[in-house]
Amino acid sequence: MTQNNQSSLITQHQYCHCDVVLGGMVVLSLAVAVKELVENSLDAGATKIDIRLKNHGVDLIEVSDNGTGVTEDNFSALTLKYHTSKLTDYSDLLGVSSFGFRGEALSSLCALAKLTITTRHQSADYATKIEYDHKGHIINKTPCSRQIGTTVTLTDLFSSLPVRQKELQKNSKREFNKMTSLLYAYCLISLGVNITCSNQSNSNTKSLVVTTQGSISYKDNIAAVFGVKQLDNLLDIKTEYAPNIKENIFKGLSGEVKISEESINVEDTEIDLSEDSNDAENNEISNTQDSIQSSQKSQGYKNGAPPVELVGYISTCAHGCGRSSADRQFYYVNSRPCEPTKIMKLINEIYRQFNPHQYPFVFLNIVLERTLVDVNVTPDKRKLFLAKEKAILDVVKCSISKLFENIPRVVKLETAHSINNTQIVPDMEQSRIFNSFMQQFSNKSTKSDIKTNGNTEKKPELKRKSNTLLDYAI
Repeated sequence: MTQNNQSSLITQHQYCHCDVVLGGMVVLSLAVAVKELVENSLDAGATKIDIRLKNHGVDLIEVSDNGTGVTEDNFSALTLKYHTSKLTDYSDLLGVSSFGFRGEALSSLCALAKLTITTRHQSADYATKIEYDHKGHIINKTPCSRQIGTTVTLTDLFSSLPVRQKELQKNSKREFNKMTSLLYAYCLISLGVNITCSNQSNSNTKSLVVTTQGSISYKDNIAAVFGVKQLDNLLDIKTEYAPNIKENIFKGLSGEVKISEESINVEDTEIDLSEDSNDAENNEISNTQDSIQSSQKSQGYKNGAPPVELVGYISTCAHGCGRSSADRQFYYVNSRPCEPTKIMKLINEIYRQFNPHQYPFVFLNIVLERTLVDVNVTPDKRKLFLAKEKAILDVVKCSISKLFENIPRVVKLETAHSINNTQIVPDMEQSRIFNSFMQQFSNKSTKSDIKTNGNTEKKPELKRKSNTLLDYAI
């Protein structure tokens, strides 16, 4: 009885075990490891990011940037769990604008791989190469030469998780393709940032995976990643709000409608402007003003900003302009790559109403107040919660539907009647064999017509060919 009680006592995990367990939940795959390092570079204000991998990331992952670098007094806290410079108070989480904010990435990578950081701050005269152990403690510091910025090197990824490491080695190309697909999202949304990714195989052959030119245009980034041909069938997504007649009437009464050159004809609409009706509806109008200011359906405010704005591009719904799979769809909320499931499903459903056999290319950035978004949902920050999700879905539905309303849904095909009435004329510029065949066919048909008209056609004599053995027998 005593032994059972002693073996079932609740004890605290050892510190090194906690790092491995929690680190394995934060860094799930090769794609997440590269994502965390790229986000750190973007948060540091880098304009040039170079990603280098060996053997599809199995042997080496290296991310270099020209950001601000790390000061010497932050070397020891750089890889400690829950240490970050991006949040100073819990209230900052409500309006966080940086990609990272929890202080878990580098600590988790230390627990799962051998990590080395080479950094130089703009206030330092030289760079420093720092080696860390699996607990995030400094093993060695060496002065070295480097320009301002930071280089993070990972080797032997998932060494503390043998099963996951074996899975990475076995399916290295598949994991590498997932990493590149996730990296494309950051290449497209990062304006003024030159991102380059290369891979070196075991035979020392270096291949360029993707590169951007640091342009300030989203279209230039799309062309750099997927080629200029991808721009041929793209439509600019413009924010459209669902009309609401009642709110438009109240805005007209309050004088909050901007002067527009467009004329609107309202038929069969009666408005009672008598004194009794005004007194009775005063409270209703005053209460409605507040709701109008926060409604996503209203337009033309004098002092109010639109609650949601859509920025991006989508391929036209004309047949043949889409893709066979949804492999090029990139969604963002306040320039943060994410996976808003309901918005993704809505856009694909609308597109397939016009083009049921294909999927669109989508690059959509949803811009709204940061306080309306909760990004602290999953460790990889790919899932998020939206405070006014239904209103955002209405705006997306209205915008995409109006974008496709003038594009034909069907393909024009020739009817059978028109095909039967057309006369087939041989092309005289065809090959010599085809022309000779057509000439012989026409000559035979002409001779048969002449024999039929002159009644001179004779039935051919049918002779049975006797068998050779039968002839000998006779």
